[in-house]
Amino acid sequence: MSLEPTPIPPRRPLHIVHLLHELHLSAGGGVVRAVLDLASAMSDLGHRVTLLTLDPADAPVEWPRATSITELALMPIGRTPVVFVPRHSSPGRRFRRGLGHREMTSLVGSADVLHVHGVWEWCNLQALAAARRGGVPAVVTPHGMLDDWCMQQGGIKKQLFLRLFLRRALAVGVHVHFTASAEQAQAGTWLGEPPSSVIPYVVDVSVYQRSPLSDSPPILDRTRHVLLLSRLHPKKGVERLIDAAAIVAQRMPGVRWTVAGPADADYLSLLQERVRDRGLSHAFTFAGMVSGQEKADLYRSAHLFVLPTSQENFGIVLIEAMASGLPVITTRGVDIWPELQDAGAVILEQADAATLADAICPMLQDEVHRRQLCTRGRAWVEATFAGDAVPRRFELLYQSLSTARG
Repeated sequence: MSLEPTPIPPRRPLHIVHLLHELHLSAGGGVVRAVLDLASAMSDLGHRVTLLTLDPADAPVEWPRATSITELALMPIGRTPVVFVPRHSSPGRRFRRGLGHREMTSLVGSADVLHVHGVWEWCNLQALAAARRGGVPAVVTPHGMLDDWCMQQGGIKKQLFLRLFLRRALAVGVHVHFTASAEQAQAGTWLGEPPSSVIPYVVDVSVYQRSPLSDSPPILDRTRHVLLLSRLHPKKGVERLIDAAAIVAQRMPGVRWTVAGPADADYLSLLQERVRDRGLSHAFTFAGMVSGQEKADLYRSAHLFVLPTSQENFGIVLIEAMASGLPVITTRGVDIWPELQDAGAVILEQADAATLADAICPMLQDEVHRRQLCTRGRAWVEATFAGDAVPRRFELLYQSLSTARG
């Protein structure tokens, strides 16, 4: 993954329109975070950024909002993205015929580049059609939705949608953006070889780098603390972590476990029942949704971050954990696992409970090795994600597409 910043300055400020159907951090997790950080970064580079959505729930409160094209046109162009929620958008994740659709079409037509996030939403296809009619170049980021694991979930419906609608929508004037080479390779099974590029997510790691590495808690003479933070879903491997914790408890009594992140109520109940069945209620905390400084403090309170996931196209939480000075254990289900491994993460090919326990125990027992991995991971995050190297790569992509448009 080459991350050299481009020295080419912007020829002119661009109007970049991002489309994400809903801005719910509890539902969209890392995708929402990635889109918000990218929009903010492009605005910081001096571009005009409009974030088009049907539901602005977790958009930053300081970002101005508009609900009509007229209202949007009256807003001064500043260094903050504007959130645009068209009037009369329907709850079916599409722009309703009439005013809402006309407003979306007008906004897309005013853009230099349209950047659509996700592949299964009807509103995305509507916006791509509007871009095609208006001659506006478009970027589509699948966010891992075309990975092998994801395509196996509801596979027949997805393959029909892809065959009947998606391939046609991506056939002309669309550039596909992937976050990892492994994601690009897996998507090729379904898309062939459309114009594409690999650029990692923009990740704002500043809040996780404020304290020096020496401030993280030492293991010696302290309760060991293992953290999993993610949107809780069966693919994340929380059940395997709970089973591994039962094995670790036999070898190393007293380890504390925190599982943080939003979850469906029924699924959370199943996880809590599993903890009780294994006699670990005293050791486990389910912290729910955390964000901002609370999340940063939770990272800093831990000694080890574990995410035994089945699929992750990028894994922003892994980057945040490394930025916070945590060693990381994860799996080859993460599309950027080779880069993470080079940065000191422990990558498991099999993430069953016994294998997880065998990886966790040495990490909690060897303070020197843990510190070495912390230093190595944090250095990689600093070199890769700090500054504007990644935003400049997106800027160059947008510029090249806009220039080709003429």
